Amino acid sequence: MSETLSVNQIPILVDTPVGRVLYQIARKLALLGGFIFLILIAISLYSLVGRKLGFGGVVGDIELVQAGSAVAGSLFLPFCTIMYEHLKVDFFTMKLPKAIQNKMDALADLALFAVAILLVYRMIFQSMALYDFAEVTALMSIPVWVPNMLMIPGFILMALCSLYYCVVHATKKEV
Repeated sequence: MSETLSVNQIPILVDTPVGRVLYQIARKLALLGGFIFLILIAISLYSLVGRKLGFGGVVGDIELVQAGSAVAGSLFLPFCTIMYEHLKVDFFTMKLPKAIQNKMDALADLALFAVAILLVYRMIFQSMALYDFAEVTALMSIPVWVPNMLMIPGFILMALCSLYYCVVHATKKEV
């Protein structure tokens, strides 16, 4: 895509029943991720001001920010995917026929799908191992498997969005 779309503007390729559902879910997850980041900013600000004024900070604020940022960041990935706003280097392919470009885009979307599924697979096993070993954070004793599991829905939806685009590009008829 050569131009940036506004958040409320749905990409043309998403204007199908499945695409609209994926778009709405991805948008809601991105808004949730933004809300989580706002909470993390408030925690950090409160902790920083408290330390500077001598009241002390929030115990474990860094742990909360680390875990929360990982979860919130994973919730943005599906929206980036459904908006088709991932980094795309098409310098070598932009002069090829549109049909070949679509097939190459489908292949790239399939690769993104495979990576997302691999990440989900590995994060599930990692979460189970973290749960089995009862690993917790140092100051707040937050079970590490919890934020790890909370990242999985974002990656699952990212995989579905990239699979959607793979099908769209593979079946698109361009002259």
